[in-house]
Amino acid sequence: MDLEIVSRTKIEGNSEELVLKTEKNNLQLLGYILETVEGMCHFTTVDKEETLLKVVYTLDFKEDVDQILQLLKENRK
Repeated sequence: MDLEIVSRTKIEGNSEELVLKTEKNNLQLLGYILETVEGMCHFTTVDKEETLLKVVYTLDFKEDVDQILQLLKENRK
């Protein structure tokens, strides 16, 4: 999946926020994948036209989230 980390920001408390950019046809799939790891992160679409997705998670899950995103990047079709 074509996926780009636009920004990574530590936010109040023990959390971090990622803004991701992907192709329009991947936006819904990426949302479904993130939903399957319920409780690990929260996500919302920032801009459907720019295909930006904001993902917030606690730093306890940082490694897991990074691993999921890396696997998605490696498995392009």
